Amino acid sequence: MNDYLYQKATVYMEGGDLVRAEKWYKKLLKVQPNHPEACLNYGAMKKNRFDLKGALALFKRCLIDKPNWAFPYNNIGLIYHNWNMEQAAVPYFRRAIELDSEYADAHWNLALSLLKTGYSTMDMDLIAEGWMHYSWRFKKSGPVTLAVVPSLPIYESAKPGRCLVVAEQGFGDVIMMLPYLEDNMTVYTDGRFAELFDSLGIRWTSTVEGFDSWIPMMSLAAFGRRRIVEPKWVGGRQLGVCWAGNKEHGNDINRSRAPSDFHWLGNAKSFQFGVSDKHFGVCCTNSWSDSVRELLSVRALVTVDTSIAHLAGHLGVPTCVLVPSIDTDFRWGLVRNDCFWYPSVFVARNMQEVKKYVNSLSS
Repeated sequence: MNDYLYQKATVYMEGGDLVRAEKWYKKLLKVQPNHPEACLNYGAMKKNRFDLKGALALFKRCLIDKPNWAFPYNNIGLIYHNWNMEQAAVPYFRRAIELDSEYADAHWNLALSLLKTGYSTMDMDLIAEGWMHYSWRFKKSGPVTLAVVPSLPIYESAKPGRCLVVAEQGFGDVIMMLPYLEDNMTVYTDGRFAELFDSLGIRWTSTVEGFDSWIPMMSLAAFGRRRIVEPKWVGGRQLGVCWAGNKEHGNDINRSRAPSDFHWLGNAKSFQFGVSDKHFGVCCTNSWSDSVRELLSVRALVTVDTSIAHLAGHLGVPTCVLVPSIDTDFRWGLVRNDCFWYPSVFVARNMQEVKKYVNSLSS
């Protein structure tokens, strides 16, 4: 009977009928409250609709009858990680890896948790370990993909010869890694990042010929040789604003805001690409080169956690980035207002800190 209830619920879940799936999981859990697989699947459903407390309770119930199952440990750690409770999260990720050393998702989640803590405390051991586990990004579920995987040796620290750096992930990730580029490095892109690189004067190519080694771009941080980028900001009188990021981002529901949340800024220049607002008007930019030019002429930028924050930081523009309180990205740390990656960036944890920052510009 229990097997029938579980199969019924799982068929509905896999078919996308979550209402019926929930109904049948509830029926099963009334009969067998700690059914491990049902608790895991039902917990995942709750997590996907941001019922994190409900999900956590179900994931912990998985371990009552199946205490050596790696999946629940990873999922419990992930809930604590979403809550920015990294000290609680890390032991669960480590336990998942102890139980399954090839569990790529647990390695990936551990990497993000260690890096978030490391860049909050500047604990170099945590940062080094975090970047080591970050290499599992290519094996996790929903793996990071590269436009090309050259048949070349992997770059090693201070290795001579020409190195091809393969751009990866999002625009913010790419911008964040630019200070790690060395004189012998050229960035590969299949065209996606070409205009961005042109606007910043970054040497790039669309060929893999003529190189002696290669490296994925985000792996550069593991070497720790980050050069100082001279600020290009000139300044002006008007503030800039960006209130939302890409809707497809996994944490967009927590990081993006409504434009009305920033109307108190007054006559600010909109950097919200492709969107018009009744208060801020149309976006001031249609390209990366436009964005560079416009950013250099603002008094300061107020933005949520999206790629324009990275571009402004790279250019040395005074910037206040409002980060989400749920699942804060590792690069912004946990509690600090200063930013390891960009000296000109102030990291705000709430709207009150944004207002305090803007008011300080007048003092």
